[in-house]
Amino acid sequence: MVRLWTEVGERCGIDIAANADKIAFATPLNDVRNQIVHDGGDANPQLSFEKCTFGGGDEGYLDLKFSKKYPEYVEGSGSLAAVRVTEEQFDQVFDASIALIKWLAGELRLRQLAHANEQSGTV
Repeated sequence: MVRLWTEVGERCGIDIAANADKIAFATPLNDVRNQIVHDGGDANPQLSFEKCTFGGGDEGYLDLKFSKKYPEYVEGSGSLAAVRVTEEQFDQVFDASIALIKWLAGELRLRQLAHANEQSGTV
């Protein structure tokens, strides 16, 4: 995800680091999406046999990285924990996405107009 934003910044001349607050929602959203798609919505998928440690409780046989990093997107615990996106969380991400698109469109329009002025010699 960082690579994508870095590329956008470099290609479009936008200081992404200075505007990190505008894209902060995107990484958790991407991680939630990946957890749903790649682990079927299991928040704590089972570790492969080679990675299991016996006698360690849930941490011995479950991958708890997602549920520890994003507890706000987890319902339940242990092997029954599932990824859950509430309507409120969805609405917040939707609003942040719209704000990001509007901001990026404005930034790109400024650059387009500056380029057009340079080309026409009316700098």
